Amino acid sequence: MQRWFLIIFLVLPVFSYSEKTETITSLLKKLNKNSENNKSEVFIQLSEASLNLDSIDAYNYALQAIASAQTNTSKSTLVKAYLQLSKVFERQYQLDSAINRLQAMWHQLNENTHKEELALIESKLCVLYSQKEDYKTAFPLCESALKKFKNLDKKKEVSYCYNTIGVIYNKQGDYSQSLDFYKKSYQLKLELGDEKGMANSENNIGITYIRIGLYEQAIDYLNKAILSKQRLNDSVGMATTLNNLGLAYYEQGNYAKALKHYLAATTILEHSPFTVGLVDCYINLGNFYKKQEKDDKALTYHVKVLALGKKYNIQASIAYAYNNIGKLYLKVNTFDSALVNFSQSLDIKESLNDKHGSGVSNFNIGMVYFRKEQYDSALIYFSRSIALHKQTGNLHEQSSTLLYYGKTLAKQGKTSDAEETLLKSISLAEQIGSLPLLEEVYLGLSDFYQTKNPKKALNYHKIYTDYKDSIFNLDKQRLIEQYQVKYDVLNQEKKLDDLKRENNIKQSRIYFSVVGFGSILIIACLIILLLLLKRRKERTIYKLSSKILNDQVRYQKNQLQIYTHNLLTKSKIINELKEQIKILNLSQKTDDFDSEKKIGELITSKILTDADWHNFKVNFESVYPGVIVKLRNNYPDLTEAEQRLFLLMLLKMDTKEIATILGISIDSVRKSRYRLKKKLLLESEDNLEDFITSFSA
Repeated sequence: MQRWFLIIFLVLPVFSYSEKTETITSLLKKLNKNSENNKSEVFIQLSEASLNLDSIDAYNYALQAIASAQTNTSKSTLVKAYLQLSKVFERQYQLDSAINRLQAMWHQLNENTHKEELALIESKLCVLYSQKEDYKTAFPLCESALKKFKNLDKKKEVSYCYNTIGVIYNKQGDYSQSLDFYKKSYQLKLELGDEKGMANSENNIGITYIRIGLYEQAIDYLNKAILSKQRLNDSVGMATTLNNLGLAYYEQGNYAKALKHYLAATTILEHSPFTVGLVDCYINLGNFYKKQEKDDKALTYHVKVLALGKKYNIQASIAYAYNNIGKLYLKVNTFDSALVNFSQSLDIKESLNDKHGSGVSNFNIGMVYFRKEQYDSALIYFSRSIALHKQTGNLHEQSSTLLYYGKTLAKQGKTSDAEETLLKSISLAEQIGSLPLLEEVYLGLSDFYQTKNPKKALNYHKIYTDYKDSIFNLDKQRLIEQYQVKYDVLNQEKKLDDLKRENNIKQSRIYFSVVGFGSILIIACLIILLLLLKRRKERTIYKLSSKILNDQVRYQKNQLQIYTHNLLTKSKIINELKEQIKILNLSQKTDDFDSEKKIGELITSKILTDADWHNFKVNFESVYPGVIVKLRNNYPDLTEAEQRLFLLMLLKMDTKEIATILGISIDSVRKSRYRLKKKLLLESEDNLEDFITSFSA
């Protein structure tokens, strides 16, 4: 038996390279050609490249990087190696191991000679403590790192500190502050051309917009993030964003699209080493199936969340699980069990200073008392919930809680107060446009007016029915069932592959006991078969998400076309207004100095404002990633105006359209094209349009 395992151990490495990317193969070839210090850098790159393939390989490469770095005097390389090891631990959610290693390295550094290295460790420790939900420790570390990076003029690192501060505020439910820091981070990454960082910021901004109920804005940013992560081959990051995009569609009431994205994300993560990332997918799937009244499936996912939360000690996930399990108890009127679960969730959320989560738990406890007809107690918890959600700016939760606050007042016979509260609820629901919430609020208003004003009740019930039909019709139900079947088929295939593998191993053991060393060839064939099976599964995953990704590409191109068209239309209108004002100004002189001043300002106003240009660049970058940075790097002498001309020509805009958008004459555009051609070092016979097109290829 031991000899059999030894043969497997010797044969497996021969074939393991076929599982690696070309990047890993290339890096492995570099090892023998580099100095000891450079070897450490290569090992770090190998560890990074292995993160999504094999966590054990990633861990071993990180250890080899540390061992190699310790043979030379470069503290900088050693710190990078320790940071990579902490990243491996972080991916496995072994946060304490990551923190302990980094703190040990931190104490070896000198404040005066290793400022950058200290800042790098502090910023990483901040991320780790944030994931442990220890924000009191995390925040000062991040502030210290941010100060050092600013003094060192390290803009990329500053942008990442801003992002981490945004995460801390987000997890505590302070979405306004969170959004401010995410956007600061995003702006710096945009200036630096940091596509990976931009993708992370786009994801974070998107999920924050979901939290405050701005779903269209959320979808816009999340689509950009998915495209970037696809280009970066970041499958785990793409899965996280697909899951978030599913949540945005869910809040809009598009349940078929929501499930499609949830299952695509879950499938990717279930076939990766990053199992901790499944927590958010399972939370969303549990809530989805609860909405579909499939309580058995919902409970299955909530229990999975609880198990993963306890495995990795993720307190926020444990609280979510208690909350959602409590909802299922509430649904079957098991009030005591519901109250126990909601109270456990509230305790955790308050210990984490999570205002959003505490608001949700207070609402749920209020619902228990509402259902038990203990209305005074219900109002106390609903009031607490509303106050917390006002602090976080979460309009969705405010509307939902106001609905039941109004219902409770109605039960107590306080008709006037109840009506006022219910109308506030509907106003907020209409403001954010969440279809599931609108459905619930209109039904509540219909019930309220049933005895008081039957005509109003009938009208609200009709609106409720329209919303219900629009978000959950037969075609969408069929789509939901199709996506579920696809996911189930993938899972069945995985189980079948596992059974085949186990059976093959058993058969190979029997054969080995009879044939002995002659089984090496068969074992090798079995390993090849396993690799082929794995590739087949990866192709299946790709097919499942390829349509989604193609949709994102079309969406971004369409967004750029719409934005450019709107810009052109705006420019034409401003030009027409200017001409009309000039004519009016000539025919009708006025003594009104303020009017004269305003007319003068309008005539000389910029058509393409700084805000227009910024928004144009954001949309342009999502369709033509890296072109703006490449243009600046290759031709640093180009003026801002020449860069604008270059990008507009890349979009195949004609001279008249360019003149309209830039607010200059056609003759000025022709002269600008001539100057641009000279600055691009083109010969007279070279075609400027052909060069610009080839530049973006």
